[in-house]
Amino acid sequence: MNTWKIENDALFCNDIELFTQIDNSLSIESDALNLGCYIHIDPKNDQHRLVADLGAIPSLNRLTALHMGGDPFWMAPKACTDLQSVPVNTQWMLCELSDNRFLMVTGLYDDRMQYMLQGSKKGALQLAGDTNDAFTRGSGGLAAYMFVVDKADYYKTLPLAAKTLSDYLGTGKLRIEKRTPAFIDYFTWCTWDAFYTGVSEELVKDGLNSFKQIGITPKALILDDGWQQLELHDCGKERLIGFGANDKFPNGLSGFKQMIQRDYGIDTLIVWHAVNGYWGGVNKEKLPGYRCKDVIPRGDSHVAASGIQSWQGHRCAVVHPQKARKFYDDYHSALSADGVDGVKVDNQNSLLYLADGLGGRVQLFKAFRKAMERTSKKYFSNTFINCMSHAPEIWYNATDTNVNRTSTDFWPRQPRSHVFHLYTNAHVSAWFGNFIGVDWDMFQSGHDMGAFHAVGRAVSGGPVYVSDKPGMHNADALRKLICSDGRILRALDPGKPTLDSLFIDSQDGDDLMKLFNRNAHGYVLGIFNGRYRPDLEHGVLKGTYRVSDVDDTPAGEYVAYRHYTQDLQRVDKEAEMKIELGDGTAEVVTICPVVNGMSVIGLLDKYNSSGAISKLTTLKKSTKFTICDGGTVGVWKQDAPQAVEVDGGAVDYDWNESTGLLTIQVQSGSHQVRIM
Repeated sequence: MNTWKIENDALFCNDIELFTQIDNSLSIESDALNLGCYIHIDPKNDQHRLVADLGAIPSLNRLTALHMGGDPFWMAPKACTDLQSVPVNTQWMLCELSDNRFLMVTGLYDDRMQYMLQGSKKGALQLAGDTNDAFTRGSGGLAAYMFVVDKADYYKTLPLAAKTLSDYLGTGKLRIEKRTPAFIDYFTWCTWDAFYTGVSEELVKDGLNSFKQIGITPKALILDDGWQQLELHDCGKERLIGFGANDKFPNGLSGFKQMIQRDYGIDTLIVWHAVNGYWGGVNKEKLPGYRCKDVIPRGDSHVAASGIQSWQGHRCAVVHPQKARKFYDDYHSALSADGVDGVKVDNQNSLLYLADGLGGRVQLFKAFRKAMERTSKKYFSNTFINCMSHAPEIWYNATDTNVNRTSTDFWPRQPRSHVFHLYTNAHVSAWFGNFIGVDWDMFQSGHDMGAFHAVGRAVSGGPVYVSDKPGMHNADALRKLICSDGRILRALDPGKPTLDSLFIDSQDGDDLMKLFNRNAHGYVLGIFNGRYRPDLEHGVLKGTYRVSDVDDTPAGEYVAYRHYTQDLQRVDKEAEMKIELGDGTAEVVTICPVVNGMSVIGLLDKYNSSGAISKLTTLKKSTKFTICDGGTVGVWKQDAPQAVEVDGGAVDYDWNESTGLLTIQVQSGSHQVRIM
């Protein structure tokens, strides 16, 4: 338990000074667990924008900030060593303090104003509030939440802090309290990087035929931008003119769904649309009834209006917040009637810059959020992907939707983007993944970095979908992610950085990035060298890893199995293992406990080997478990096995006396394995 107070312009936790020189407009309130505290602001006057000093942090060592300083739609991490370097529009930050504790701070919102964090030239952390509406002023209220915890307890504390914050806000539900849509457990193909807006029914057939040729069947399809009925408007962008498909889909969405289901075994069809129908909004003449208002996209104190207008046009036809429920009900009921199983709603953060005259960003977000949450549940059983959606009002107001993209796009032609993609996803997932299930975005398996991204998805705990062009696949990498029935071996939680990766620059630094997750039995650790340094003749990075890199592993003995080198080590929790990786390469390590001289590793053919194990029972003289698919089953055994059975019958096996690795070959499908 922590006790909090403000005294002599300083904020104290357990009588230890955290912040100095705090603005006198700020006050604090302890949370329900006495873990952290809420920051409230009471400005002297109602304002469109305000800035207040939260103060300096005397014991600061270093920090990582998640900010939208360079992108109006997506957060990105920045590693810093001082508060002056904290970017504008920072939504969340984690500080390492000199006494081996962590301080987490996240901006919140009141009825009218959203508060972000930023550094000042004087080295103070500031709260910056904005209504994003020239006609709406804020009068103060809830501005931020923070907690302090010992480093070793950080990951155990995050879900507790998320729960107390969610209960306090009373506007959303946690990820674990909501239904997980079924599609995220199956391999999915997205049309975006394959065809962009040129997608058509015939091109989709080409793509699905290409998967058939390599013997891999997607079970879900995301039909991305390019399928809608649109008309160019004098605002400079196209606007939505109907709820059906355009003439590139001559059989309509209904016929299209029947075709992909009948001919290609696609169970789930998800279609894309923008939050206001399309980038330029809704055509008010062709789709009346939604009181659409032409809004000039604005910037804010840090984002230029021209950057927003390049997406939305000089004017965007915004559905009136009082009609958001009707718009989404009409649109999503029409899609559902055509056989569509779910939606990917993009460009949601544009509401930040389209709130002029509509009550401000907070109320605009809430109106759209309520409408989307309602139709997600009513028409799609929560098969709903939130995209371009990193505003706090989205994370903290999601009552039913449970998938949110956690980074900007996969950029196939930007070599420096690939580790930054995983770096961003993992950092966003650690805190915000407590509120909505994570989606680390599509990638192209046939890309030079396809296997690198595939390892990332194996650790992510989210869906696996690719945007492969026809004929451009890395079938080997895909098979390491996908089972014969189309399922993926999805880890249980959102993937997170290890403690020693929390404050490093994984793009330009000289440290390997490590991300971890857990399975029902065992753990998975991804290790990445994503540094892009073509100037180096030999771009090898050296590092170490331990079982304890995975948070909260109990004491005891473990087996650590490296996928690519097939190296197997029996170690204790703190044993240090060395690793070297070349530029743009990755390794995945399966970590499983040793019980009674045996450790079940799982399917060695898969990146997330132990994700294939369920119903494991260890007795004194035997171990039983279910393996979900065929391939090479790996088990470490201290002594030679007496017998091995699969589905009740004795089978051949190989046991390497020097390494202790026992391998069994099984056919496709689920099997019961017993080792004695």
